[in-house]
Amino acid sequence: MSDNPSNLVERALAVGNSKTLSDLIGMNANRPQWSAADLSSMLRHQLAAPLQADLPILGPDVLPILQRIAVASPGAWQIFGDVLSGDHPPIDLLKMIKDYARQTGKDQTLPIEIATAMYYASILAARTRCGEKITSLSDAALRDGAKWMIDAEWIDSALRQQISRDLQRLADVR
Repeated sequence: MSDNPSNLVERALAVGNSKTLSDLIGMNANRPQWSAADLSSMLRHQLAAPLQADLPILGPDVLPILQRIAVASPGAWQIFGDVLSGDHPPIDLLKMIKDYARQTGKDQTLPIEIATAMYYASILAARTRCGEKITSLSDAALRDGAKWMIDAEWIDSALRQQISRDLQRLADVR
């Protein structure tokens, strides 16, 4: 498989049927082409975004889960970046971030590159820092996604370092 982001995106965000992501969101020349600087800025913004502001688009079941986690861990796990970089983030939050990334990639609420990065980051965190598999993607596909993120110039250094650590841990997880 090539390192072309569209191939990774199609593999990562396919919904388990025969349609590819490009079929679902119409990935073509009409899709905005963002510069690395734009993607970097948007990723920083998304990582700093409060979970309670964005995750409720997933449905009514999200708020009670967010409230339960807020009561159990006051002040922790408030923003996307905290969850994606935390040592042992709540698995429910990682699942929600994965679903959020899938949905926002499909409906183009977020640039597909940002959605894909968040998708892989959440799955890698679950697999390597929580010991749980929250996807049917193989470890080889996760490695491909991690390598794509590490190579993407617009990924911020803190997330790149976390993904590098997760990639190393993935080699140790069997």
